[in-house]
Amino acid sequence: MRFIWFVVIAILILVSDAWAKTPPEVMDHYKSYRAELEAKNYKKAADHAYDAWQKAEETLGDHRTTGDLAQNYLDVGSHAGHKFKKMEPAAIRAVELAHFYGESASQMRLQREVSYAALGAKFNKGRTLKKRLPEIEAFAKENGLENSTFMGEIYTMRAAHAVKKADHDDADFYSEKAKSVFENAKDGYVTEHPILATLFSGYGKEGNDEYVPALMEYQTVMQNLENQLPRDHPYITKALGRWMLMRDKIKREGMFEDAEAAGMCECWPYDKPRNEDIKPVKRVPPIMPREAYMSGFSIVEFDLNDDGSTTNIRVLESWPPDIFEESSKKSVAKWQYTQRDIDETDTDRTDIITTIRYKLTDRDGNLIE
Repeated sequence: MRFIWFVVIAILILVSDAWAKTPPEVMDHYKSYRAELEAKNYKKAADHAYDAWQKAEETLGDHRTTGDLAQNYLDVGSHAGHKFKKMEPAAIRAVELAHFYGESASQMRLQREVSYAALGAKFNKGRTLKKRLPEIEAFAKENGLENSTFMGEIYTMRAAHAVKKADHDDADFYSEKAKSVFENAKDGYVTEHPILATLFSGYGKEGNDEYVPALMEYQTVMQNLENQLPRDHPYITKALGRWMLMRDKIKREGMFEDAEAAGMCECWPYDKPRNEDIKPVKRVPPIMPREAYMSGFSIVEFDLNDDGSTTNIRVLESWPPDIFEESSKKSVAKWQYTQRDIDETDTDRTDIITTIRYKLTDRDGNLIE
């Protein structure tokens, strides 16, 4: 399955009848909001969206347009950096006024409930999520929406909440439920949550020491996003980093054949040819960076001068990102290999790859991964 990636900002589309009934003071702010949104001036767009919603509350009160404008502000406010305290009332009103959508009211409410829950997740409102997510799930089931894309998003958020709490069983349980819903949803909505659900499934399985299944979940994310997102995108970085950690752990645990049988690929950066013959005569261990908060590693590629010193050092991948790169390069810069032999070619002394591992432990000596 391949996914379309985009930032969704809800835009109020007023039907012709609503245009005639919408007060001019509301429309003025709404038009300014639209203009700033199209110019990608999200801060100004959020300010006008907020004012349009407030004017609608004053002039229209409980009305479909008021709910739509509240939802508009909620969507753009998140991109403009507005605070939770200011945006939460808009989320509540958008949900309250969803009943104006007639036959589509249940689906609209569920969609807005998801938006409200996402707001809570963004601002780490654990109590809000703990209370609302089960309530939203119950509402969806009561209204026959348990197989909708929005229900899949709710399960994904429950999985995310479990990941933050290090509840591996719930993370795996809810991510698998989310994946099942997304696979069977027929409503046509496109969302990034299937990717997140797969990531969370990997976290859950990894936490339960199911290393091969976890590796395959991370690999699924990597392969689905190949050529769609840049390599430094957070989803790619997280999936690739955890995949490399699982690959290393699987090798240490003697489970490599099991992983290969499950379909483990020779993906980047392991698809690069490696010179296994040339050996160092001196290795200087790296220094653990002060900012390191977990174990990790860097995969480093380099060339050799004729005297055996290293040159052209570059980090292919490193996990966690932006932690171990400099330490790894400084370490490899001090390594020494044998001088060039008369029979050696340039190829023999270029593109040499090594993996430098960093092991961080807690006070009890347990590895922090």
